[in-house]
Amino acid sequence: MAHRYGPESLEDEVADLREKQKQLLSALRLLFDLLEEYAPSWYTEEHHTKALAALRLQP
Repeated sequence: MAHRYGPESLEDEVADLREKQKQLLSALRLLFDLLEEYAPSWYTEEHHTKALAALRLQP
């Protein structure tokens, strides 16, 4: 990412990062829901706990 200067460019970067964060959270929720629904044999309680912890980090 190229560095820009000035308050407007910083606001744009923050807005871009927030949008990317929303997209990542949405993907994580989707994957979590699929894992919970289909419960593959390799999906352990440890995986479940880590995924829940990651989802709780949301703003």
